[in-house]
This record gives sequence, structure tokens and C-alpha cells, in this order.
Amino acid sequence: MAVLLSFLVSGLGQLYCGRPGRALLLVVVTVLLVPLVYLPTLVDRQAYGHFSWIFLALVALVIMRLYVMVDAWLVARHTGALRLRWYNRWYIYAGIALIGSALGLVTPFHSYSIPSASMAPALLPGDFVLTKPYWSDSRKPLVGDIAIVKHDGTFFVKRIVAVGGDRVQMIGGRLTINGVALPRDMVGNLRFNDVDMTLYRESLPDGRNYRIMELSDHEFLDDTAAFTVPLASYFVLGDNRDNSRDSRVMKEFGYMPAESMVARVLVVWWAKDWGRIGTTPE
Repeated sequence: MAVLLSFLVSGLGQLYCGRPGRALLLVVVTVLLVPLVYLPTLVDRQAYGHFSWIFLALVALVIMRLYVMVDAWLVARHTGALRLRWYNRWYIYAGIALIGSALGLVTPFHSYSIPSASMAPALLPGDFVLTKPYWSDSRKPLVGDIAIVKHDGTFFVKRIVAVGGDRVQMIGGRLTINGVALPRDMVGNLRFNDVDMTLYRESLPDGRNYRIMELSDHEFLDDTAAFTVPLASYFVLGDNRDNSRDSRVMKEFGYMPAESMVARVLVVWWAKDWGRIGTTPE
């Protein structure tokens, strides 16, 4: 039981064994380690490109979590029969778990594999990404986020392009938000999966920009009806605009309600191209 509790929340197993001081020490160390993974992005969004930093930070977190679990097991062995104290109550543990999720004591990262090319060129098939669940995040999903979404029991990765109240339409391959076509600059051409594609850099109203791929501006989903996003919902697209099933396909996909937004993508932690390991998708 002590090991299981320590797996869920750092230090909780030690508290269960009647070692509150030890539990507090492990909590403090964990709280200090967690920000190491986020620190680069506070200075520079592209700082995750330094693979050594993300690798060392994650290794430190994994080692710390393993140490906490092993320590809980050793403490439980030496403690013997437990004498329940006032804090050995389920509601105390539940409260600590809730606080721990806010502080990052509960494992704050999830990993997903990318199975398709719908988010190319930002994410490629075979990539593994590290994500921050929105339930443990300090902010809501934002326009521009690359997000893991859950639809009909299946996880997808898409980019948020609009939120509740926005009007969205594709006109001649151009993404239009609230009647204004987003600026789009041609970057170059790309041979992708034996198909000639055109790369563009698309800019959001807040200045954030990212690359998208187009086969042409005359494909099936390049001209759509106008969609008004319901409140507490999101409109998501794939960056590979002519090879993505997304919110443009209303009958099969449609708007994403807030409860379908699972996590935002932070970093590529593994890729077939080693040069992309540790990079932050735009």
C-alpha cells in the first residue's frame, strides 16, 4: 500500500507509514524538480530544442519517483504494524492528491505516439510526444495549442484554431476566423510521402505562427460552410490540411467540447529522425 500511494503522489506512502517529516522532505524535493522540465520555455519557447536539458530533467524526475517508491517500501518494512494516526484517513489522502496534482506531485506528464501524418510537418508518424494534461495545467486550452483530444473513445492530435463564439470557414484553402483570412506566407515546396506539397507559415491574430502543408487550395475541405463554434467548445484542424479528419468534417468529428480536450503537447521526446528529439513543435 505504501508503494502504491507513493506512486500516485510523492511522499504519500511515507505519510501512510507515520513519517510526516520524511514525507514533507520528499514533497519539497519533488516540487523543486518538476519545474526543471518547464524552465526552458519560461525563457525561450524553443529552448526544448536542447535535448540534453529535457533528457536530464526527465531522468531526474524518474529517478526521484523510483527513489520515493523504494523508500516507502523500506520504511513500511521497518515500521511493522501500523498505528493509525489522525491523518491516516482516506479523505486526508484524497485532499493531498488534489493538492499534489496542482503542485505537480502527481505524475504531470503523459506520453502519446503519433500514428498519422495529419499534423505534419510539426509532428510525424512514429513521433512520441510528452504532454501536459489540461486537468493539471494552470491554464485552459488556447488557440494555437497542439492538443490531444478524445473523440468517440479515440485519441487524436490536432491544433486549436478557434474557441467558443468564433466563426470559422475555409475559403479557397485559406483559414478564415471571424471574417478575416489568416495571413499565410509561402515557405517552400516539400516532397512528403512521394507527394509534392507546399509549405506555408500561417499566423494567428495573436501573432503566434506555425507551418502548414497543402496539396493545393482546391481539395475537398478547402471550401466549407461557415461554422460558429459553440460556447465551451473548440475548433481543431490538422496542420496537414488536405490529409486530416478534423472539425471541418461535422458528421464524423465536429466541434470539440471542453471535456474532450485532454492535454497540450510539450515536446517530441522520441523520433525516427534523432535530430528532432527534444524539439518543441511550433
